[in-house]
Amino acid sequence: MDTQQIGPDTTWRNLHPRITTLWWIKGALSDLITLSVLTAAVALTATNTDWAPPQWIFSIPAGIWVALLLFRLWYVTRAYTAWTFRFGEQHLELRHGVWWRSTSSVPYHRLQQVDEAQGPLERSLGMARVQLRSAAATTDASIPGIPIADVAEIRRLLMLRAGHSDGT
Repeated sequence: MDTQQIGPDTTWRNLHPRITTLWWIKGALSDLITLSVLTAAVALTATNTDWAPPQWIFSIPAGIWVALLLFRLWYVTRAYTAWTFRFGEQHLELRHGVWWRSTSSVPYHRLQQVDEAQGPLERSLGMARVQLRSAAATTDASIPGIPIADVAEIRRLLMLRAGHSDGT
């Protein structure tokens, strides 16, 4: 990405393709934890009461988890294709959403702070997110799934367009 030319860029950009892996892992772990707690609750209920559930009942959470994984594969792919952003002349535009589509515009002149953030999974997958803070109390936009090599340039571009020094 070349920030020497800071004019408008009408190209819609996609996130890093590995964001799908991150979303899939996070969702699969969340589902696994939830279903494990439900399975443990059934097991504890069975040991603390006279009720003896049939043995096959414990295979239901595994079946639900497999169904959720298949759904998540479809959903993550759709979410990736729906998530795009571009640097307009006066604002950053964000589009995302599978069921409910959302388009947001963050005016550059309102930007006060642009941060880089990265969790351990993001770091291991070679990406980060750009957090945007504006003058509006309700604005807390972010762009996930940015390749690590591009994060500093995107941050610098946004700060330059906002009329601030890049802070680096």
